[in-house]
Amino acid sequence: MRGYISGEFPNALLYHILGIKGSEHSLNFPFLRPTHTLCGDNISSLLIHVIKIQALFYNDLCRRNIVGRFITKKRKEQNLTQEQLAERLGISNKTISKWETGKGFPDISLIEPLANTLQVSLPELLSGEQIINTNRSANILKSNLYVCPICGNIFHSTGSAMISCCGVTLPALEAEQADEEHEIKCEKIEDEFFISIQHPMTKEHYISFVVYCTGERFESVKLYPESSIEVRFFSRGHGTLYWYCNHHGLFKKRI
Repeated sequence: MRGYISGEFPNALLYHILGIKGSEHSLNFPFLRPTHTLCGDNISSLLIHVIKIQALFYNDLCRRNIVGRFITKKRKEQNLTQEQLAERLGISNKTISKWETGKGFPDISLIEPLANTLQVSLPELLSGEQIINTNRSANILKSNLYVCPICGNIFHSTGSAMISCCGVTLPALEAEQADEEHEIKCEKIEDEFFISIQHPMTKEHYISFVVYCTGERFESVKLYPESSIEVRFFSRGHGTLYWYCNHHGLFKKRI
């Protein structure tokens, strides 16, 4: 079947498929040409783009709803009405209403003033979640580890934190006891711990790092594919070993 797709037709078609009102969302679909043969590979390509756009729209909608509820909550905690918040930001109360109902999102020029007015940080506002760190004494034994799934960056915090990398908010890793495939061997020789793991170290599947954590220190060793897993730490008493598999997550062992 040959279809002549031009002007508003492709947008209207995809808006209908996605359930999106064209008056509310202006999306462009550059993969559609003025004339397009709707058969074979073209249909498959079109459907792939539809799925991608649907996922992006759904994620954006969820984010706006979460942030909107967060704005409502923090505004009420500050004993502010929509009109009062709008006056402080120099906008209309209808704009505040759109934010809080998920029908809009604050302009980038208003993000910082809005965060200051609501007394939250920028990451908290953009994620719709307030972080309260109960680890006031920065106890290293209560450390959290984070790994970016896109670039592999490793982050460490002594308590709750809002960590983001490559545009992704990272959850704290939850360590598990090792299974046979990830069992670690730890030998103490004189004043050092010698660590080794029988685990693949290919570019696709490898151990990314090993950490030795005590009440006073947090020491980490970065590992790389195609290298051996042999690490040593100066013994500083009892602590916890952590090691991270890029396929199966974080593991731990008391030593």
